[in-house]
Amino acid sequence: MIKVLGLILLWLLVILLSLVLLTVLAVVFAPVRYDIQGEGSTRDGTYSGKVTVWWMLHLVHGTASIEKKKRHFGIYVLGIPIHKILAGSRKKNEKKKKEAPAPREPAEEDAADGARSPESPGTTGPSGEEGSSEGPETAGLSEPFRDPGTEGHNSLYDRIRGGYERFRGAVSRMAGRVRSVYERTGSAKETAARYVRLWNEETTAAARKLLTGELRCLLKHWKPRRVEGTVVFGLGDPADTGFVLALLALFYPASRGRLAVTPDFEKMILEGRLHARGRMRVFWPLKSGIRLLLAPEIRATYQKWQTRKDG
Repeated sequence: MIKVLGLILLWLLVILLSLVLLTVLAVVFAPVRYDIQGEGSTRDGTYSGKVTVWWMLHLVHGTASIEKKKRHFGIYVLGIPIHKILAGSRKKNEKKKKEAPAPREPAEEDAADGARSPESPGTTGPSGEEGSSEGPETAGLSEPFRDPGTEGHNSLYDRIRGGYERFRGAVSRMAGRVRSVYERTGSAKETAARYVRLWNEETTAAARKLLTGELRCLLKHWKPRRVEGTVVFGLGDPADTGFVLALLALFYPASRGRLAVTPDFEKMILEGRLHARGRMRVFWPLKSGIRLLLAPEIRATYQKWQTRKDG
């Protein structure tokens, strides 16, 4: 009996490990496909677009779209709308917070206690029983004596002295600001020179080269497999327009002649429609991340940057 239970537990463990392994392999190697659609024009200010991402034959998929300034976002797992479930739970929590009684402030409680307490002695009013001890004859004795001849002279002196104090305070504040700006400028120059020297070091150059190669590898495997549409664009500056046109040339082989790009080197404009489809695997960024973490150039450069930052 014990052997039978041991075999059953062993088979259950093997099945569980096999499921975990299959899940990991599916996540790493199964492609995540995407579909991007968009159209619009800067002339009339209308834009619309939709992005759809799915994995394992729509086992998990998500959508995001915008049309006439209305946004929509959705996540589905096995056909179950997860976004609606999250929105419903959020509304329930907000409703509970609104229905919950608001806590009383301490000031309101003190005011309520004071309203319920009896009147304190000595404030009964002009009835004569418990009024103020000062009479009309002694009411004016507490005022200080003022010489009418020196009152105007003192007020003029106070005005001059106040104006001088304000002027001196403004000058000192301005000097402090100029001093702080000069100190910040000097420290900024030293920091910039330190980072420029670090940027030009051999280890940093090797790390840049490795990072650029990994980014190119990711772009090669993640770029759209199919692109079609018509695009008319211009940035108002011929140099900027030409730079963007050179970037778009990277995706032109994927269109196979189905993408027409017309640059406008004179004015700023963007209009047309675009449809792109592709796929991406988690394996490639995972591979690039492990390679970058194990690269001695990356680690040495990171340590130098941290040392310079702390110093």
